[in-house]
Amino acid sequence: MTFDPIDVKFNWSNDKWALAHLPHVRLATILLSQDHIGLQERFGAMVAEGYGPEMLEGLTTTRDHLLALADICDVALTRGFLVVERMGYSPDNPPPGRPERGGAA
Repeated sequence: MTFDPIDVKFNWSNDKWALAHLPHVRLATILLSQDHIGLQERFGAMVAEGYGPEMLEGLTTTRDHLLALADICDVALTRGFLVVERMGYSPDNPPPGRPERGGAA
C-alpha cells in the first residue's frame, strides 16, 4: 500500500484553540452532569438569557472539529503502523524504546 502526502492545515495557536473549543467541552461536561430536570432548568436559564442557539451552535462546531481531529489521528496511526510494519517491526518484534538519558533530571 502506498499513500501520498495530505496537506492538513492546523494553524491554531494553543491559546486560540483553547479559547474557541475548551469552553464548549467544559459546557458539555457540565450538561452531562445534570439529570433531565436539572438540564431543563439550565437550558431554561440559558434560553432566557438568549444563549440557547449560540450554545447549541458552539457545541456542534466543537463536536465537528473534534471529529475531524480524530479522523486525522486515525489516518496518522494507520500510516505509522504501515511504515513500522514495512521496517520489519511487529507486536512480536517491537521497535526499540527511547534510550535512557544519563544523569538525574
